[in-house]
Amino acid sequence: MQHITLSEGFEQRWPESSRKATECVLNIVRTNDLLLSHIETIKRPFDLSIATGLALIALANANSPLSPHEISDRLVVTRATITGLLDSLERRGYVQRKPHPSDRRMLLVEITDEGRRVADEVRVPIHRAEKIWMEVLSPKEQEKLIQLLWRVQDRLQEHL
Repeated sequence: MQHITLSEGFEQRWPESSRKATECVLNIVRTNDLLLSHIETIKRPFDLSIATGLALIALANANSPLSPHEISDRLVVTRATITGLLDSLERRGYVQRKPHPSDRRMLLVEITDEGRRVADEVRVPIHRAEKIWMEVLSPKEQEKLIQLLWRVQDRLQEHL
C-alpha cells in the first residue's frame, strides 16, 4: 500500500501550508475512503447502502421511535436526504412511519421486526471486520487514536 507523503519543497511552494498537516488530512481522507469501500462491500449482500444501513442501525439502537429530524441529526445529513433513506427503508419493510402522538405535524419512524433482524445481521460481519482492521493497533493505541480524532473533530466543528 502506498501511503500519502508530500515532497520536502511543499511548504516553499505553498508558504501558508504545513506539509505534515496536509499529509495528515490526505491520509485521513484516504483511510475514510478505504473504510467506506470495505463497509460498502460488506453491506452489499444486505442490499443496504452505507447511509441506509446507518439509518437502520440508528433506529435499531433507539429505545423508541425517532423523528426524521432526530435521525438526520444523528447521521449528520439533511432532512431531504433522510426522507430518501426512509423511503427506501420503508419500501423494503424495514421501517414504518407513524403519526406523532402529540403533534399532528410530525411523524415518528419505527423499526419493524424485519428491520431489526437485518440490522442485527449486518452488524455481525461489520463488527468482525472492524476488529480485524483495528487489531493493527493495541487497545491503548486505539484509545489514543480515538482521542486524537476527537480533538480534530472538535477543531473542525469550531470552524464550521
